[in-house]
Amino acid sequence: MNRFVYKASDENLNIIKGYIEEQSLESAMEQLRSRGLKIIYVKKSVSIYNLKIGRQTLKYEEIAGFCGQVAVIINTGVSIIKGLEIIANQDKKLKKPCEEVLIGLRKGETFANSMKASGIFPQLLIDMVYSGEISGNLDEVLFNMEGFYRREGEVKSKIKGAAIYPAVLFVLTISMMFFFNFFILSKLKQIFEDVDNLPFITRFVLGAMNFINNNSLFLAVTLLLFIIIIKYILDIPKVTMYIDRISLSIPILGELKRNVVINRFSRSMGIFIKSAVPIINALENIEDVIENKYIGFKIGNAKREIINGISIGEALEEQGLFDTLTIQMIKIGEETGKLEEMFFKLTDIYDKKVETNINRMMTLVEPVFTLIIGLFVGIIIIAIAMPILQMSNGIN
Repeated sequence: MNRFVYKASDENLNIIKGYIEEQSLESAMEQLRSRGLKIIYVKKSVSIYNLKIGRQTLKYEEIAGFCGQVAVIINTGVSIIKGLEIIANQDKKLKKPCEEVLIGLRKGETFANSMKASGIFPQLLIDMVYSGEISGNLDEVLFNMEGFYRREGEVKSKIKGAAIYPAVLFVLTISMMFFFNFFILSKLKQIFEDVDNLPFITRFVLGAMNFINNNSLFLAVTLLLFIIIIKYILDIPKVTMYIDRISLSIPILGELKRNVVINRFSRSMGIFIKSAVPIINALENIEDVIENKYIGFKIGNAKREIINGISIGEALEEQGLFDTLTIQMIKIGEETGKLEEMFFKLTDIYDKKVETNINRMMTLVEPVFTLIIGLFVGIIIIAIAMPILQMSNGIN
């Protein structure tokens, strides 16, 4: 939705100024005319609201809460409009999303189209809501999506939690560098200036700190340009696909990524089949849900093979996407007519594997970063201690 500022006059020639939210300038003007107003001007608002500063998408937990509450409302027979108004008044986090969806609903749009126009909800959820509206089981679809997003949120939360420790250690290391540079080495430099034949490690540390101090602006600009260039390169589809492919081969981290992908694929497919979404449409959505361009590309290839008559298990096996366990369980599910059940079993299996991978990664990350910090501190201490020992021996 876009926000427009307008100036118009009513039947009594009273000047009216205000804001209106519509998808386009034409629809905004049409809406004003339908109110019996004579338009003086309508233009797009350039307020902070329209700049969309900050987070515009919802967290998985918030999406799960939205799906669950709307599903309950539909299940109890309350109208969606009335239900969203109640949610908006009771839940501050969902107030804005509900108000955005209500704009479309009050104009007669479908629930799915209203969600899409808001620009807040993921495309996967919009497509699922659309299929639920067509099939008449919207409440069931929303209950399924509530479970999907709640579990996705739990997995992401665990991965973020695993990244907090190394991030804190990294910040601690940088802080220690600044502390040694400005409060210790700056004073010791004056003492060491009169010392002949400083140890190599001391000269190296002092030289590195001098270089950083004398070229701080240059280094900051270089770092900023490097980040911008890297970001531009990562936006290139082929580069992203190559990096996503390589990331799957990294020890420990690659195993975690592969298991997260299989977990997400299995959960998505299980929900799609349970919601009576056609396999081809399900695979099209999963290409984006996976969050790995390389795997998404392979799923696209598998989708084309399925269209040509190959079974799901065989198509995925030919692409070399998943491990033997996953492929065999999918094939068994197809043969026995229990594909939905098999996908949910795979989800349970890989939920445990993902949790094990995260715990294993944490047990390795902690000692590695502790060793790095210890090495850094050790080098600084040796660089300071050796010339002091030399001076002590000289005095003796």
